[in-house]
Amino acid sequence: MLLTISTLVVLAHTLYFIKEIHVKRERFSGMEGLMAVMSVAMVSSLIIGLIFGVLFHDNLTTSTIYGIIVSLIVGYFLGKPLKLYGIIEAMGAGLMGSMMGAMLGYMLPSANYIIMLTFLVILYIIVVFCLIFLLRRAINNSSSNFNKSTGSILVMTLLTIMMLITAFHENSNLNKQNNNHRQPVEIPSHEHNH
Repeated sequence: MLLTISTLVVLAHTLYFIKEIHVKRERFSGMEGLMAVMSVAMVSSLIIGLIFGVLFHDNLTTSTIYGIIVSLIVGYFLGKPLKLYGIIEAMGAGLMGSMMGAMLGYMLPSANYIIMLTFLVILYIIVVFCLIFLLRRAINNSSSNFNKSTGSILVMTLLTIMMLITAFHENSNLNKQNNNHRQPVEIPSHEHNH
């Protein structure tokens, strides 16, 4: 359940960010746009790699290859509005992030990915929100106006709460399953009969 929700959250936010960049590409200065696509590509590909690392827990090669392919595609579309420099920046960050995520998913014990995935998705939501806020502020050349961002803050807060509740629920179910499968340990007695 958490893997599905995480995938949908990252996909939805990344598509929204790609749309924002495509619509307003003429207004970005080079540095702000490159920084934005690099950041989103890195964090999203880290989560993509982690998800593949969890799905293919016993096969680091497969999870890394799938993570790289998906992250390169995401990086291409993220960087496309900023021409070749943006594509290279986003694809490079995506390549690096997906490899790190796949390794992280491979190294985590199979039951402990929930906390890490939840943490990274919440971090991703915060990063995307901050970047969209920063880019809108740069486009308008004015000071930040949080009144216009109330909807974004609400969505970010609801997604974060949803992720925390899902992670808590899955973690408690996993702990119950682990407790049910444990066998009582018999301690051998060392009594001497004479």
